Order: sequence, then C-alpha cells, then structure tokens
Amino acid sequence: MTPHRHTTRRKTGVPTPVLPVVLLATALLASRLCASSNRIFYVNDNALADDRWCTAPGSDSQSGLSSNTPKATLQDIITNYHPVPGDTILIDAGSYPLAADAELPDTGPGNPGGVWLKVLGVPGKTFLDRQAPGGDSVGLRIRQDCTRIEGLGFRGAKTGLRIEPATCRNAEIARCRFTDNSGYAIHVPNDAGAGVSHYLIRNNLVFGSGAGLNLQADATTGSGWFTV
Repeated sequence: MTPHRHTTRRKTGVPTPVLPVVLLATALLASRLCASSNRIFYVNDNALADDRWCTAPGSDSQSGLSSNTPKATLQDIITNYHPVPGDTILIDAGSYPLAADAELPDTGPGNPGGVWLKVLGVPGKTFLDRQAPGGDSVGLRIRQDCTRIEGLGFRGAKTGLRIEPATCRNAEIARCRFTDNSGYAIHVPNDAGAGVSHYLIRNNLVFGSGAGLNLQADATTGSGWFTV
C-alpha cells in the first residue's frame, strides 16, 4: 500500500506539501548562530562631541546594535549579548563612569590565527573611569582569550587593565591611555600551569599613575611572550 501523504490546498486547488516544522526550526537556529559570530555593538555617552561611530546619544534602553541606537554602558553590552571572538564593541568618545570593575568573561578558548574579540575606542577621547583608585579596583579585567583592546583610556582605578592568563592566553593592548590609577597601568599576574601566553602591548601612554607595567610569566614553566 502506498503511504498517504498529507497535503494542504491553496485556493488554486494545487496540492502543496506541508513543510516539516523541525527542519524550519533547525534552519532558523543555524542562521542565528552564524549571525552571532560577527556582531558589531555600539556604546555612547549622552553627547555627540568627537564621536566617530554613533549618531545618537547612548541609552541602555536601546539595543546597541546600530549607530543610532547605542547603549550607554559597556556592561549592558556584556550582560545582554555575551560577546565572543569575532564580535566588535565600538565605544565612542566620552567618559564612562564604572560603579564596578568591567569584565570581559571567558567564553572559551580562542584561535590566535582566527577571529578576535575587539573593543575599540577613540584614542584620547574614550575613557573608562573606575572612580575608585583604592582597594583592588580594576578598570577592565580580561578573561576572554584572543581579545584586542585599542584606543581606550583607563583612569580612577587601582589597576587600569588586568589580563587573567588562566583563560586569556592571547591579547593585544594598543593605543590606550592609562592615567590617575593608583597602582599598575597593566597587570598580567603569573598563573601556574597556564602554559605559554602571547601578549602584544604597543603604543600605549602611561602617566600620572602609581606604577607602570607588571608583566609576569607562568610560575611553573617560566614561559610567556610579551612584546612591548
């Protein structure tokens, strides 16, 4: 016996097969996953002065997915979208007060020869202000592997920027400014068992802070590549 095939009919009377729902759902999921690996996010303060990318003031009630709907804080981008290598966060000119340490969390190992997570600012115009130079405060803590930070300013923290080598094995810090931090501008602590890490630190300006760079190799192997 020939199996019966369910059909629907259009008004023309021509039979049309019913699309399997599971295939449609799978296709939609695949398209979302592909789209999520190359996203651009926008952050802006409440003004447009010296802006390079945004065309409207920032607000955390906005999506942050276009130049005319930027978020007001980096943290809201991190909380809502969980950026990964391949994504780019554009933080336009302005001063951004931080109530707590900003952190790029670990989402898994990266591929140094592949795509990186990029956080870009306008050099000399974009500043993350921790407003708490005492204690153990940090302007930005990087746990995500294969992260590039460029054009940001860090001030008002104990440590301007800290890289956690246990999960961030590859990072680039370029064209950034570090000022009014009571401790180190950049700190990479040792981490037993992390293995060989590669960090490129270039064309940064450090002034008016308690100290400069504290870069430590792996405590067990003594391995670590720093290009400064």
